[in-house]
Amino acid sequence: LSADEQKQIRAAAKESVGYMRKLWDERESKSLAIVKAGGAEIVEVDKAPFQAAMKPVYDKFLKDPKLQDMVKRINAVK
Repeated sequence: LSADEQKQIRAAAKESVGYMRKLWDERESKSLAIVKAGGAEIVEVDKAPFQAAMKPVYDKFLKDPKLQDMVKRINAVK
């Protein structure tokens, strides 16, 4: 592909991310409703103990300048 075509594909992919996330959230909500209507018991997980257990790992990663951006991106989606 030419440089321009590659640029267009990257732009389209970047643009589609938000739409895909919206579709995923809608599908997840509908699926959860179906499962609950079928009588399934949904157990909500307490994330705090897992986050506390991972804190030393995140702290270690934050000390490495090469990994700081990755940690910031992970935290942004939480």
